[in-house]
Amino acid sequence: MARFREQVNKGIEQEPETKNQKPETRNQKPEAKLIEKTPILSYTDEDMEAVNVAGFKVPYIVREHWKKRCREKRVKLSPILKEFLVNEFGLPPGISIDDI
Repeated sequence: MARFREQVNKGIEQEPETKNQKPETRNQKPEAKLIEKTPILSYTDEDMEAVNVAGFKVPYIVREHWKKRCREKRVKLSPILKEFLVNEFGLPPGISIDDI
């Protein structure tokens, strides 16, 4: 997945660019301050391609975001999903979480 590394990092944790501003002098009129909005990120079709995650489809960029967050927290996604599903729906009689 090295070919997508730049695309994945494109939309995640980018710091906003700062603009250099001139210092105000006494004779200079203050400029009206513009309210900066959060930039809207645009993803390519490759970023939005549906990929499989635990049996359901999500955009590629979402899966890579989840993988990055799991690496940061040093956890694996599968055990988290298994635990959630067991807590939410339970298991059939005679099966424990250690069996799956």
